[in-house]
Amino acid sequence: MYKMMGIKSALLNSFLMNLGIFQLTLCSSVNNGTRDARVRVEETVNVTPILNRILKDYDKYERPFIGGKPVQIGVRFLIISVNHVSEEDMEFQMSVDIVQRWIDPRLAINKTANSAMFLSGEIIDKIWLPDTFIQNARKIEVDAKTNTVMLYANGTVDYAYRAFVTVMSTMHFYDYPMDHQTLHIQLFSYRYTTDKIKYTNINGSVNYADVVGFIVHRYEMKEGSEVYYSGEYSYLLLSITIARRLGYFIMQFYFPCILCAVVSWLPFWMDRYEIGDRVSLGITTLLTEVFLSQYINSAMPHVSYIKAADEFILTTFIFIFLALMEHVIVYAVREDTKEKEQGEMPSFKQAFTNNLCQEVTNENPIQVTTEDNNEGTNKIDMMHKEVEAKPDRSLLVDKISRVLFPLSYLTLVAIYFIVHTCK
Repeated sequence: MYKMMGIKSALLNSFLMNLGIFQLTLCSSVNNGTRDARVRVEETVNVTPILNRILKDYDKYERPFIGGKPVQIGVRFLIISVNHVSEEDMEFQMSVDIVQRWIDPRLAINKTANSAMFLSGEIIDKIWLPDTFIQNARKIEVDAKTNTVMLYANGTVDYAYRAFVTVMSTMHFYDYPMDHQTLHIQLFSYRYTTDKIKYTNINGSVNYADVVGFIVHRYEMKEGSEVYYSGEYSYLLLSITIARRLGYFIMQFYFPCILCAVVSWLPFWMDRYEIGDRVSLGITTLLTEVFLSQYINSAMPHVSYIKAADEFILTTFIFIFLALMEHVIVYAVREDTKEKEQGEMPSFKQAFTNNLCQEVTNENPIQVTTEDNNEGTNKIDMMHKEVEAKPDRSLLVDKISRVLFPLSYLTLVAIYFIVHTCK
């Protein structure tokens, strides 16, 4: 509990510090009254009598310059932090100090004096305030303690508050997880058209640029207007461009996928006659990749198009499956020479020798000469040499696979990272 109170106190102090820095600069009325001219202001004394006098005939439901020129409202964003970015819901959460500045001649005390007074609480509800809202906000919470107005003697009004906002923003995941996202915050007036209110930018800033899982690249503020059925409305658009940090995905996604592919190549160096062990290892690797893809996809944004992560998983899956097919090919084209490699006589040679000896013994055991026996042995040796001279194609398939699979996979991985990181 004390820890939470300490955090709230720190946030409030930060807000007051930012507000104080901003409010100690008086904005002179140059063109639209939004250019900063650093003038030291003094705190006004005897505030209550002054407020009673200027608010006596004041109508808070009428905007300044009613029936005349539009009110120029300068807006400044002081972004404290972007707390959370949700890919699944396409939204992000942020803490922001919003400062709005305009001139209300009805509140002017002395147009040449450099003094100001702070207003808070119920007194704020007695003056006119713009109906500014964040158009794409899903949820917004304003800290009532930070709801403050600074009223200058020349009628300039600074209205500031801290808000915790959940904002919807369209995101594209074609290059996920190597994507860049642009988060938008759009400020509108709810009922005043451009002939009544016009928003202008007062140099915004991002005070806390560290976003969990992201890096803030840049931000920009743009002024504009949009036409609706009820008229044309002025707006301010704040855009924050962020890039995803790859450290987590390298350890949790890319490295396991690459490791599964490497393990699927190990049977190329195993005994080609142990086809059962080779196929078992290949199937295990294939099932591991399927499980890994399901686990990874559960944490990915569910969109209808193929993401960069899907391309990598699919490529790895294809290579593991082709490695499994290689074992079947080896089994289909291998020669039955296992007994020969173990230094034993092939079965057909042994059978031929036994039959020959049996025939010689049964037909004419006395007439068998050394010359005849040598002739039979020479025929057997010639047949054995023919078997030895015949190449074993399964060994050739393994040798080619040992080079072709790693080289092709690493080439595709290099192309993958080059294409998606250079966009």
